[in-house]
Amino acid sequence: MGEIKPCVIIDIPEDLEPDLKKTCWIQRVPRKLRQVKEAAYTPKLISIGPFHHGKPTLNVMENHKTKYYHKFWERDFCKHIREKDIIRDFTGEVTNRRQRIRNIYAGTFDHVKDMNHFLEVILRDSCFIFELFLRSFENRLHDKKPEDITDYILRTPWLIKCIELDLIMLENQLPYFVFTELFDFILENQPQNLNNIPPYLSKSQSESERHHFIMKMTCEFFSYYYYLYGKVTTSDSLESDEMQRFKDIKHFTDLVRQFMRPSNYVPSSEYANCRHSAKELDRAGVDFVPCSNRFLTHIKFNKKGNILEVPTFEVTDFTECLIRNVMALEQCLYPFEAQICNYISLLDQLINTDEDVKLLVKKKVVANWLGSNDAVAHLINTLCDETLFSSPYYGEIRIQLNKVHENFWNVTKATLKRVYFTDIWTGSSTIVAVVVVIFSIFSVASNIKDLFF
Repeated sequence: MGEIKPCVIIDIPEDLEPDLKKTCWIQRVPRKLRQVKEAAYTPKLISIGPFHHGKPTLNVMENHKTKYYHKFWERDFCKHIREKDIIRDFTGEVTNRRQRIRNIYAGTFDHVKDMNHFLEVILRDSCFIFELFLRSFENRLHDKKPEDITDYILRTPWLIKCIELDLIMLENQLPYFVFTELFDFILENQPQNLNNIPPYLSKSQSESERHHFIMKMTCEFFSYYYYLYGKVTTSDSLESDEMQRFKDIKHFTDLVRQFMRPSNYVPSSEYANCRHSAKELDRAGVDFVPCSNRFLTHIKFNKKGNILEVPTFEVTDFTECLIRNVMALEQCLYPFEAQICNYISLLDQLINTDEDVKLLVKKKVVANWLGSNDAVAHLINTLCDETLFSSPYYGEIRIQLNKVHENFWNVTKATLKRVYFTDIWTGSSTIVAVVVVIFSIFSVASNIKDLFF
């Protein structure tokens, strides 16, 4: 007999009656999800926050974090604050920040000694991210070419991409309000006789302007995922209306989730499963049409032409990590608004084999950057493993797709179109053949009439 290995059937919280007023925005990924693909939830290069702090595999970036931390406090607009006073003044007992920050995290931490150590980790990591974002922003502001960038992280493509992904992981988060309140703390305590604020911050005098700047800087750092999964109709939407959608985000994983979903999307009133794959629906007459300038999850079905409008889903080497962490966030924090989970569930029902992927790639509904259609099918079919759904998104669309496939006339029309009218030449040949058959029938009938009558 093979070795019997222990496995987790279900996660049960230690506190079965948690304080309903206490909301933990940042928590460990449930073990049942982590066991499906542990690597997707584990930082590869850098630890942010307390969960992965002190792990030997992530120590390589600690020197860079320390360097960035000190460089941040050496900036002209930060010099008036002494590093040794930061913990006392920003997160001291007088304020309620230390407990607010601690309440955001669920569970305990392996390598964090006490509350002061916890706050040091939070502050150090937030300053590292601030400095990274500021350097990235300044490079864009001065329109620097890649070869002119001197910062080691920002001029190394594979490194910055790895850090981007690590910063999106659910277990690697800081509360977003730490950034806004730290920025407020620094600028509000500027000595009146000094003018150390850089030009790009000169207009950020009010609290709303400061918060707008931080959000703009953050969105630009993660802009690859914004334009990949949150396409908009105008190039300046990120500057205006879109910024308002993101002002209440919890952390960076939450931000990427907001990139993917429209804020005004209404769930369906019915639960349903799509019982037919993309290939089967195509044979029944469903037309898969890609649509741009729309959020990833904004899928529409047009009954008039049996048209399913689907924003193009780009599948890259980073997709699995990104989607799994956003889905884990929804499972933990948004179980009744799990739009990304439901979107992937619909894809899972449409894609059963590599033939389904091949069709959707041909229709430009899926962009396959993995190379193998089978790899894409396997990825989509495993993303929903151990995932529960509590909200009926896309229920009406699934019902309509089932109805199309069950309609005999739809299937017949689609078959005729697919077999006899695939292109102008096949269609012309079909029409000629039909005319010849009809002419032959009339000719035979005429000969029989002349012969017997």
